[in-house]
Amino acid sequence: MLALAQGGQLDDYHDEEPGKILSELRYGEAAAFDDEPTALYYGAADTTPLFVVLLDEYERWTGDADLVRELRHPARMALDWLTGYGDPYGDGYLRYQPRNTTNGVANQTWRNSPEAIVDRHGVVPPYPRATCELQGYAYDARIRGARLAREFWGDPEYAARLEADAARLRERFNQDFWLPQRGYYALAITPDGTPVDALTSGLGHLLWSGIVEPERADSLAAHLCGPALFTGWGSARTPTGNGRTTRSARTSARSGRRTTRSSPPACVATVTTTRRPGSPPACSPWRRRSAGRCRR
Repeated sequence: MLALAQGGQLDDYHDEEPGKILSELRYGEAAAFDDEPTALYYGAADTTPLFVVLLDEYERWTGDADLVRELRHPARMALDWLTGYGDPYGDGYLRYQPRNTTNGVANQTWRNSPEAIVDRHGVVPPYPRATCELQGYAYDARIRGARLAREFWGDPEYAARLEADAARLRERFNQDFWLPQRGYYALAITPDGTPVDALTSGLGHLLWSGIVEPERADSLAAHLCGPALFTGWGSARTPTGNGRTTRSARTSARSGRRTTRSSPPACVATVTTTRRPGSPPACSPWRRRSAGRCRR
C-alpha cells in the first residue's frame, strides 16, 4: 500500500513530492471534496526513511527476500528523497517545511501538533526544521538500505555510498546537536544551525536509531528515566512546565501526553541501555516499573 501510493509528483496542496511516502489516507466528505488535503496526504518527513527501516526489519523477521527485490525501486526512490527534497540545504540533514501553508500539517514529524517544536523557553524556530529524531531515522534508513542493496539488489557501489552518507551524517549530528552543558541532544536545529534546546522524549528515538555515540547513551537514558520525563507509565514528550508551554500544549496529541504508540521506541532503547553493567542509578525506576509495560 505504501509503495503503491508513493509520491510521484510535486503537489503543494497534498505536500506530495517524488519518492515521499504517504502520511494519511482518509475517507469522508472533507477528504472526498478536497476541503482537507487528507484523501492522500504526504505531510510527514519521517514516513519516508521509516519505510526503508520497515522493509529491512520485515525481511529480518520473515526472510521474504522476494518482497525486498520487488520493492527495490520504491525503496531507492525513498532513499533518494532523503538527499533530494528531504535535504533542501544539501548539508545532509533531513528537514521539513510544509508546502501547503493553508491547512497542511505545521510540524511534519511524529510530534505534529502546531506548538510541539519549541525551545525550552517556548520560542518557535523558523523553517525548514531539522529535528533530532529525523536525523536518527535517516541514518538508520541508510544503514539498512545499504544492507538491502548489498545482499538483495546486487549493488555494492550504492551500498557503499549509503554507508558513507550515513557515517557523515552521524559525525556531523553528534557535533551539531549535542548540548554538552545539558547532557542531551537538541530537539532540533534552526536553518542557521542554532540548537533548539528543549528536553524531549525524542532522545529515546535516537537511542533506537543507532546514531548516538556510545559514551553518551547513559546520559540520555538518565534523562529519559529522570523526573522530568519519566511518569511511571511511559515517557512524557516534554517536561511539564517547559518554557511557555501551555496546558493545552502539554495535553495535545504530540506535545505533553504519554501515549502507548509513542513510548515503545523510548522504552525499548532505554531498557536495553539500562541493562548494561554500570547503567545510571536514575534508570532503576525504568527497570522496576516500565520494563513490564514496554513488553505490553
